[in-house]
Amino acid sequence: MLARLLITDEAHPAIWWTRRILASVIIGVLSYFAVWPLELAGIYKSVILTFSGMAGPELIDWVIRQFRNAPDLNAKKRQTKAKRR
Repeated sequence: MLARLLITDEAHPAIWWTRRILASVIIGVLSYFAVWPLELAGIYKSVILTFSGMAGPELIDWVIRQFRNAPDLNAKKRQTKAKRR
């Protein structure tokens, strides 16, 4: 994520970059502790850690967007109760 910050010319606020770097750090550390006890070659572990650090912020943004755009299920229940009078 930090390498993307250095090579890109996108204009975003500093808080946006900070949030994405922290998300990739958190995902990277979690995946490190998940992969550490496995009996894998070092190259496979590094590929898994690199991919998780790279895709982590995008995945977190996608999950947040899905929750924000989710329909309110309680609103439908309230409407059906009002129509059944």
